[in-house]
Amino acid sequence: MKVFYLVALVFCFTTLSSHAISAEDSVHSAETVLLNSFVANNETKSDYPVEKGIAGAMMYFFEAGEGFSPGFLGGQAGWLVLSGSTAQPIIDNSDPANGTQHMQLGQDSSLPAGTNIGGLSPDLGPQPAGNESRVFIDVKITAISGSSYTVFAQAPSTAQGTWNVSFDSTGNILVADNIGGGYVYIDSGMDWPVNTYFRLEVITNPGGLPGIDYYLNGNLFYSQVTMLFSDKVEQIAIYSDNNNSGEVANFDNLVIDNNYGSGGPTGPATPVPSLSVFGLILLSLALLLTVRRKFVH
Repeated sequence: MKVFYLVALVFCFTTLSSHAISAEDSVHSAETVLLNSFVANNETKSDYPVEKGIAGAMMYFFEAGEGFSPGFLGGQAGWLVLSGSTAQPIIDNSDPANGTQHMQLGQDSSLPAGTNIGGLSPDLGPQPAGNESRVFIDVKITAISGSSYTVFAQAPSTAQGTWNVSFDSTGNILVADNIGGGYVYIDSGMDWPVNTYFRLEVITNPGGLPGIDYYLNGNLFYSQVTMLFSDKVEQIAIYSDNNNSGEVANFDNLVIDNNYGSGGPTGPATPVPSLSVFGLILLSLALLLTVRRKFVH
């Protein structure tokens, strides 16, 4: 057993102004099933294909041909940033998983530690309820004991969150879930590989059934039977708590595939242009939880 005292984070529906956001509380409920861990690979580059040919998927490889160039991410190819940062994240070419460029999230020294900074993918607009969707992204965090880094799926059309995965500063992978007593980050029993690319993959409504499955490098490590508040994936937020100790996090090959299962749309979603209102739903994580694990062999 492990006991976690979780600092409250708040996600809300807000008005965007010069990439700045504010937040307010949201509380909902769900059930869970905990699954097994495995030994991750230790390759420094992604071992997984770029998969550029997925029909109907929105794909972000952060390459020049998509409209990205080295420098501050804000405003590039429809991406937005959090907390009014004018420095982070950036598009960089020092350590891509594939290709020549990637997104990098470091520290913004102009903002205090504890400030959520990061990037938000273009809003795909309303997606069908009950859809089986798949999201994957390649991640490389260069050291532990710095910031915690989060990948968060949300549905701005309903002002609701869908799933939330945190690579915390101690090396644990935490998943937001409710196993009784409200939403908290649950220790998945999995550690993230340090200073090497790994692939996070999340499938919503797997097999057309309500729930979420989480994979690391192709291995199922956690499953829950309901979403946070929504089952739609319309936007991905990638952010940290700006508490770096010299490390950075690199992100590459983000794919949002809402055609993954039966019942999906027949063609790619179209990002909503020129949003004046933007939803970021953060999860309140203020409860004390003793984590119970059930391992599946």
